Amino acid sequence: ITINYGLSTQKALAVAVGGPAEDQTGLAIQILAIVGGIVIVAMVVYFHHHISKKSFPLQLGLSFLLGGSIGNLFDRITRGYVIDYIDVTVWPVFNLADIMINLGVLFIIFNYLKTSRIAQ
Repeated sequence: ITINYGLSTQKALAVAVGGPAEDQTGLAIQILAIVGGIVIVAMVVYFHHHISKKSFPLQLGLSFLLGGSIGNLFDRITRGYVIDYIDVTVWPVFNLADIMINLGVLFIIFNYLKTSRIAQ
């Protein structure tokens, strides 16, 4: 694992919407990334306030998801890109916010699997 400075413009989003990043750059994609980030943050805040406070893994997952999303959204709004710096050489360079988002998703999945087993 090395620390490398990298800039993430909208490459992942561009691939998700159907094309190579080099062909998809521009203001429209940047606006879509910012609006998408705002929608995700709003949804996480909504779910955080409307689920049981006793569900610790779900609350923790939503908190991690919220923190990571706000971190990347802040970078994207203030700089126009996200700064990535963790390089494991076999994976694209990423940052702490990306780790938090992935941990949050894992906690949410864990909670879902745990509650679905209890329901059966």
